[in-house]
Amino acid sequence: MYGALCSNSVNGIVMILMATHVDDDIWASEPEFETIVQEMQRVLQLGALEEYTFRFCGVEMMQGMETFAAAITCSTTSEKLTQARLSKERSNQLDDALNDAEKEQFQSMVGSLMWICLCCRPTIGYTVSTLQSASKNTNVEDMLKCNRCVRYVKETKDVGLTYKTGVHWPSRAGEKMDMKIAAVSDASHGNEFEHLDDWELRESFRSQGAKFILLTNTNAILQEEVRCHLISFSSTVQQRVVNSTIKSETYQLSDVVESADLIRAAIADVHGALDRKQWGTTAAKFMKSVLAN
Repeated sequence: MYGALCSNSVNGIVMILMATHVDDDIWASEPEFETIVQEMQRVLQLGALEEYTFRFCGVEMMQGMETFAAAITCSTTSEKLTQARLSKERSNQLDDALNDAEKEQFQSMVGSLMWICLCCRPTIGYTVSTLQSASKNTNVEDMLKCNRCVRYVKETKDVGLTYKTGVHWPSRAGEKMDMKIAAVSDASHGNEFEHLDDWELRESFRSQGAKFILLTNTNAILQEEVRCHLISFSSTVQQRVVNSTIKSETYQLSDVVESADLIRAAIADVHGALDRKQWGTTAAKFMKSVLAN
């Protein structure tokens, strides 16, 4: 089994969430399920058990004993990043294509940056996206840009995501759902490029789309400051070429709405409230969502 998310709920209350990746497992459970978890450990003969502070899939996870806030970082992976070494003369050849060795190093750096971004660094998402777009037809200027991003990530290696208490999950049978999905969408029109393999060139006039999916409380729209949990984000070049800002934003919004619907259905499912034959209708009945563009 490569990866999976398992759950169990009783009377609409999530009792346990467990995620697996290859042979690593991570879970959170209510006290009532602790004996089941212990039996699972015995039967599956799991290895060392770590709590509150540990690494999972190369990501550091820490939960405070007093505040219960959970922090996620990629400090170790960030620290291991290495910049490409270019001579002063080579650094001035901005439009020159990279040689094979430089391309290999560039792709390795971008791959590491992608992983760090996806795990806990949404603020570098746009830069990483532009580096990905350049990866098939790379020049020295792209390498210098990648070096700057690597240097920034290394200097801020302890920056990540922190999830504080305050977003209310149902904890008692029959309790009203006081949580909703907040989906944020945005797009910039015609400012990016994409490499086309068939013509071996960079096509301009591409648009960039941004997505943020958050969990927050139902009264968040009425407050100036709200507590929310970021659960999905991306910054990518749109595949479709459009001729106006409103079209690029509409195109991006449709993608964000689809993502929000799927995440809402997954949350309804772990609470035992999803009819998979009518998943859209039952998920919408279970919890609301709001959109911002």
